[in-house]
Amino acid sequence: MKITLLRPGLILAVLATTAFGAPQFSLLRSLQNEHGVNLMSRFMTRWMRYVVLIALIVLSLGAAAAAETIRVIVNEGICHSCTKNLETVFRAQPQVKTAHFDFDNTMLTIQMKHGQTLGDVKLEKLIGNAGYTVVRIVRQK
Repeated sequence: MKITLLRPGLILAVLATTAFGAPQFSLLRSLQNEHGVNLMSRFMTRWMRYVVLIALIVLSLGAAAAAETIRVIVNEGICHSCTKNLETVFRAQPQVKTAHFDFDNTMLTIQMKHGQTLGDVKLEKLIGNAGYTVVRIVRQK
């Protein structure tokens, strides 16, 4: 069976109807255990736990993938202590999750928080205040 990822709810609905079709539900509806507890309600309780767990996993994977990564290449001639200062400046921004400077490539990699971003003007201003100029900005989702 081929499933394309359109929406997590659609996948869960397809899996639920193929794995737990109508014949199983009608059989469980009429069954009771030795204590008179309806097995359908016990089955549905367990089944719903799995559905909720799968939905949370799918949604969390989608959220993680949506975070933006910004790579900023700066001009040459930056020292090691200055790289730490740049990292500190960017980590202090509320939109930034992590910031790391690659000294060999003179590139600052900024991982943004989900749904957050920094504009090019703001990036150039923060780096310019540290005494450096931006050569290129590359954004990836």
